[in-house]
Amino acid sequence: MSHKKTNVADMNYRQWLIGMAMQGLLASDAEGSMTAENCASDSIRYADALLNAMESENPKTRASEIL
Repeated sequence: MSHKKTNVADMNYRQWLIGMAMQGLLASDAEGSMTAENCASDSIRYADALLNAMESENPKTRASEIL
């Protein structure tokens, strides 16, 4: 896994959504019971679900075009 620095401007929309989902999950975990692994996988799952819902709502806009 590469840990090189990435410019935020180089992020795609999916990566940004994953970051926003992760931020929300961590902010809501007041007890600190969420593991890093669960947070990461849940963030990806929520972001992908949102992209799929957006595509279903507007079939002319494919998630791949947003990304």
